[in-house]
Amino acid sequence: MSGTSKILVISGSEEARSSLALIAKEYGFESVSVSDGTEVRPVIQNGSFDLIIINTPLASEFGLDVAMFASKNTDSAIIITAAQKNCEEINRKIGGIGAYILPRPLNKSIIMQTM
Repeated sequence: MSGTSKILVISGSEEARSSLALIAKEYGFESVSVSDGTEVRPVIQNGSFDLIIINTPLASEFGLDVAMFASKNTDSAIIITAAQKNCEEINRKIGGIGAYILPRPLNKSIIMQTM
């Protein structure tokens, strides 16, 4: 792959956005961060990302519709992070899109292995 790999980080939590962007940067990825599902759809359509990370829930929605939208409109790999109690339900709802679902709390090594 030529050039820098790009990651889109979507999270309602400023702390999570900053943390995930910092990890991405440490490993040579360029990241774009967005806080809300409504503002991310044009970013997904107009950008080219190797990976999209959705840290659920988002401010205006849970985030599964964003994952479905990304799956239909990009070739990006998708990671969804969620509270462990929600992971099985998320997998039932959107398991067919091929997203990786990671239970929180996350640690740096799990994030990097998945990337």
